[in-house]
Amino acid sequence: MNWRWYLALIVVSLAFGRWYFDPSGHGAIPAKTTLASAGGPRVSHPSAAAHSSGDRYREFPGGDGEAPDAYPTDVPLHPAARILTTVELPRPEWMHWNVVFEAEVAAPELEAWYRAQLREHGWSIHSVSALPAQDNAAGATVLVAAKQRRRLEIIWGAGEPRRTVSQTLVEPTQEPN
Repeated sequence: MNWRWYLALIVVSLAFGRWYFDPSGHGAIPAKTTLASAGGPRVSHPSAAAHSSGDRYREFPGGDGEAPDAYPTDVPLHPAARILTTVELPRPEWMHWNVVFEAEVAAPELEAWYRAQLREHGWSIHSVSALPAQDNAAGATVLVAAKQRRRLEIIWGAGEPRRTVSQTLVEPTQEPN
């Protein structure tokens, strides 16, 4: 599993429960994630039978991907984004999207752009947090935003000059009881 998979796994695991992103193209399945003694994630997962038939995973090794067709237009993607992977997980109660891309943008400029664009599109920014460097990881920044009952988490690495960015959006598809 390469570092992009770990980044997507960590973001989704921290934010929305435990999921294993299956690089074979089968989407995502529930998993139990624990930290290994060396500090990295260790994942165990059930059989592929746990996949939902609507799950969709796409990988674009050259960075020439596009956002999923149904990706909401009020969730901004940076104009310098070179999309590497997309995941769509439709469920009866919610819809989950994850878009991972690379961009050659300095971290402060990326944060300022997201703050401005999210506010312009009606999102409330709840927090921006720095994750410290650990082992061989350079650290990252996590921005959490909400709009009505929707939740958006954006995480970007501290690498220079190119950084990887992961956007994870979850929105309910049903009204609460």
